[in-house]
Amino acid sequence: MAASMAQIGRILLYDRAGYGSSQLGPEPRTPQQLVTELHTLLEKVHFEPPYVLVGHSMSGYNQRVFANMYPDEVAGMVFVDATHEYFWNKWAELYPAEWEKGNQILENHYVSQPPGIHAEWKSFKTSRLEAPGPIPDVAIVVLTSLKVYNDFAPEVEQALTQIWAEAHEMLARSVTNGTHISLQAVGHYIHQERPQVVID
Repeated sequence: MAASMAQIGRILLYDRAGYGSSQLGPEPRTPQQLVTELHTLLEKVHFEPPYVLVGHSMSGYNQRVFANMYPDEVAGMVFVDATHEYFWNKWAELYPAEWEKGNQILENHYVSQPPGIHAEWKSFKTSRLEAPGPIPDVAIVVLTSLKVYNDFAPEVEQALTQIWAEAHEMLARSVTNGTHISLQAVGHYIHQERPQVVID
């Protein structure tokens, strides 16, 4: 995927602190801290703005924090099945028992991950419920996985999938030039299963 993207323009792929071979960063690992570290990295390697930001899952939330903190440096964004506060809050409102169960599933998952990932999750559990602030009116593409994972009763799964799609549609509509693409048979890791969709 990186080689194909490099044909479009200059790209930067990086490990956040605590991922891969990167050392742990200072805690708490809030989205604002992660964005500050990324911005510092971009300056250090002389990667000049404006940027097209591409992020998956939790990183999609961080993209919005970056765009809010540095609006003049963002030319566009691609959200790859990105998390959104509307989803978490609506889920908690409509299905509190399943929300608790879902959080425990995630907690168990992240506890078993490398320290950097686990540290991010500790901060993200709180920040994910709040809007990260407005983003600039740039072109964005929002990719949505509609695959069902069957962790809950079918009617709950159907409702959660609908809420996930609604959150992404809201995100796409938050700018003048927003595109929302839903993928039925693709899982959460769209960039791995269908990398060409992300590149396109």
